[in-house]
Amino acid sequence: MKISRRSFTLLEIFLAISILAMVGGLLAFKAKDLLETYGFRQDVARLFGRLELARSFSLSYQADVEVIFYSKSGYILCELQSDEPALKHHTMFYKPLACKKIHEVKFSGEKESLNDKKTLIFSGSGWVFPLSSLEVSSHRQDKWKTNLGDFLKENRAK
Repeated sequence: MKISRRSFTLLEIFLAISILAMVGGLLAFKAKDLLETYGFRQDVARLFGRLELARSFSLSYQADVEVIFYSKSGYILCELQSDEPALKHHTMFYKPLACKKIHEVKFSGEKESLNDKKTLIFSGSGWVFPLSSLEVSSHRQDKWKTNLGDFLKENRAK
């Protein structure tokens, strides 16, 4: 008795490979957007951590700490500065934070984006100047906004 086996033709194999390639291309296209959003959220979390660090230093040392935002090559750098000599030994304090997925930083009431340096000051008494909202956005117009007054209240409760 003869058993017949049907094998796949070359056309069927090419068709299956092309369908898999199209599905893979669509997934890669969607994954790019997801990775961009994830990178932006990670930069926002790191920036928020840097703001918390500046506030902690200002309260611990009773010194004014400046958070300086400036643009470089299409992304934002965040740098902390203070005239307190005790802070000079903290390596994290003077190392700028590069936020490559953040495109602009604005305080509430500003019409233009970051073209020059913007400064946020945490005073040794626990206040922040300017007492407004801070808004950051990405190249794709993802936005994150926080009220700096609420930021103070949240950290006082801790």
